[in-house]
Amino acid sequence: MEKEEKKEEPIKYGILSNVWFMLKTSFRTYKSVPVLILLESILYVGDNLISIFFAPAVLSLIQSNAPIKNLLITIFAFAFSLMLLRGLLSYLRTNHLFGRIGVRSELIFMIGSKAMNTSYNNLDNKDFEAKKNKAMDVTGANWESTEAVWTTLQELLQYLLCFIIYLVILASLNLNIILITLLTTCVSFFITNSVNSWMYKRRDEENKHINHLRYITKTGKNKQLAKDIRLFGMEAWLKELYEKHLRLYSNFHLKGEKRYFFADLADLVLTFLRNGLIYYWLISLVLQKNISVPQFILYFAAAGTFTQWVSGILNQFSVLHKQSLDISRLREFFEFKEDYLFEKGEKIPLQKENLIELKDVSLLYSEGGTPVLDRFNLTLKPKEKLAIVGLNGAGKTSLVKLITGLYDPTQGEVLFNEKNIKEFNRSEYYKCFSAVFQEFSILPTSIAVNIAQSREGINKERIEKVLKLSGLYDKVQTLPRKEETRLCKDIFFDAVELSGGETQKLLLARALYNDRPFLILDEPTAALDPIAEHELYTKYNDLSKDKTSIFISHRLASTRFCDRIIFIKDGKIIEEGTHNSLLKKGGEYAHLFEVQSKYYKEEQDKELPEGLGEI
Repeated sequence: MEKEEKKEEPIKYGILSNVWFMLKTSFRTYKSVPVLILLESILYVGDNLISIFFAPAVLSLIQSNAPIKNLLITIFAFAFSLMLLRGLLSYLRTNHLFGRIGVRSELIFMIGSKAMNTSYNNLDNKDFEAKKNKAMDVTGANWESTEAVWTTLQELLQYLLCFIIYLVILASLNLNIILITLLTTCVSFFITNSVNSWMYKRRDEENKHINHLRYITKTGKNKQLAKDIRLFGMEAWLKELYEKHLRLYSNFHLKGEKRYFFADLADLVLTFLRNGLIYYWLISLVLQKNISVPQFILYFAAAGTFTQWVSGILNQFSVLHKQSLDISRLREFFEFKEDYLFEKGEKIPLQKENLIELKDVSLLYSEGGTPVLDRFNLTLKPKEKLAIVGLNGAGKTSLVKLITGLYDPTQGEVLFNEKNIKEFNRSEYYKCFSAVFQEFSILPTSIAVNIAQSREGINKERIEKVLKLSGLYDKVQTLPRKEETRLCKDIFFDAVELSGGETQKLLLARALYNDRPFLILDEPTAALDPIAEHELYTKYNDLSKDKTSIFISHRLASTRFCDRIIFIKDGKIIEEGTHNSLLKKGGEYAHLFEVQSKYYKEEQDKELPEGLGEI
């Protein structure tokens, strides 16, 4: 059975629409960009006209025996005009880059803003990810479409203006010259364009080779893999892989280069025939004295460069078409649908005691897949400490994502104070929660900013308090700049790197810093030893007495203090109660607790604090 070819999505926006989009973006950020394009184009045309009329004008004066004074004035006028125009052009070209880079930088910011503020479920959407990657590609460098399009538009405008002027010049002599030039140039263009199309249709094959080479190079430079590469002698294997894919990439381009060679050869033959016919025609006119020598020089130069303008217009339209495709993909990313209300939505009805309910909630990550949560019901009581436990893949983290509004249920509803959270402004709803998830990021900035998640209005007393509560205070006091010490050595040479356990404590301090009604810990202590985890949870328990708290932990002993524990399996609650009641029940919770206790049995009398030794 033949594999069905993947059809590409139709392009949503045309060339004019995409050019207008770029112009609007520049008007909003750097208005100078289109203005400089227009000025440079006018100066460019002026430069070409002066250059083409210079020699015929001087020769005409010489033939007419004009006074030497007139000849010198004419030469000086042309030379001064050229010097002035080229000086202005040089100045404008030096200064136009800033604005063009600025517009592209604005688009990069817009991509980041879209990615950071999009509905969370979009982050798991393959279509969204593909569009985001394409958007990043087309804004990733100076030569990419979002910046190169300005050069294309400028050259296209220049060629169009020159084409019109030179068309008028040549039309005054003979239309045959124009027809010959247009015909041969168009044939040459379409031959070259067919090769470009061949390469474009095989861009996926090219990208596959490039991605392989990039991945192997990245792997070789990966600091985390450095020990494995050396200990297991992976250098030769990686080198062999790199050389293999480099050969495949080179062979692919060799096929393309052969096609370009024959296209260039065809262009050379057509150029020879075109120029030969035109020059023969002009020489015949001079010999027959139908045109003067100065006119011959003018038409000779005009005919030679007219081909350049025709070819330039065709090439730039082709380039603009490709760039328009990229810009269209970029705009499609910006306009990717949002399932949640961010700019609209009702205000959050916060009360002293807030209630969250999940009613008959089901969650599917993919259509036709197995539900992660199946007709799930749960009520989070005000100021309750709830523990969610279960084996990996039971749906614990998915449940937290539903509660926090990161996901909407496939069916059922999540209620906040008896109102469906879909009706709320989702950004405001997020502010009800402080959370520490398994997956996290540390920003390349100070410890204080990492905790407060803001550079302004940092409460230093609260920073100190949460550092003490999280158990990181003593470590911070040993650092040269204390809480102002920067993190991420990859960015700052004077930064420090926290250990895994210290990083978890930093994340906990971040969650404690913001005074929000709901606190969530999604296995934040996985990198800590049992003693440190017990101390951390005990401190957290003391702080969160007036808040509704959710604890997820694979160590059941750490959640014994919770008011209620739910044991999840296959997306459903199979056991519920306090720690002691679940042990007495003798079900799966009790069995898992017994299994875990064996790992700590030998150490409990030596190291574990009082109360934890019971496990």
